[in-house]
Order: sequence, then structure tokens, then C-alpha cells
Amino acid sequence: MVVRQRRPPTRSSDYTLCLPVWYRGTNEAEWHTGLSRRVSSTGALIDADEPGVPSERLIVAIELPSVSGCLVGCGRVIRLIESADATAPPTFAIRIDQYRLDRREDVLRRVVEDSLR
Repeated sequence: MVVRQRRPPTRSSDYTLCLPVWYRGTNEAEWHTGLSRRVSSTGALIDADEPGVPSERLIVAIELPSVSGCLVGCGRVIRLIESADATAPPTFAIRIDQYRLDRREDVLRRVVEDSLR
């Protein structure tokens, strides 16, 4: 008889990175801004720059340091961290279902074009 020990599920490594973030709901035209607090291969923790609860499904772009690119992904908000101050911008965790690397200029052009519509 072979007895196998169960391994605990592996958790993706996350990194403390304060990076510019743009996000919008999949049903929104307007982009919102924030800063990442932590980033991993499966998601991010984001401090929003403005009050309001983000949509459940989001498109997010995170500017990467030292390269001219952004991680662009689609995902869903999995946790909202409430503040004692009800008027404070939210902090939220997003789980990224899929992502890709895009040139920063292309991402910023889309953000600007979408905001002008």
C-alpha cells in the first residue's frame, strides 16, 4: 500500500509593488486610476485614487517599471477593503483571469481616446 501525503495548495508569489494602475468596469467607458500595493501572477491589490466601489468585472492595466509595457488583464473584484472613513477611496483585490503584455504607449492612447468619447 502506497500512502501519499497531501501537499498544501501552492500559492503564487506576490510582490510589494507601488505601480500606476488604470482600471474600468467591463461595462464602463471611463478609466479610473490607482496604485498597486501588491502584484502576483493571479491578481493585484489596488488603492483607488477616487471614492466609489469598482464594478465586479474589471479591465486593468498596470504599468511595469524598467520596461515600456503594461500588464493588461481582465478579472473580477474578489475583496473590498473598507476604510473607517466612508469618503476614502477604496482598496480592492482583483483576481486576473487572463492577462497580456502591451506597449505602454498603446495602453495610454486607448485610455486617452476612451476618456474623450
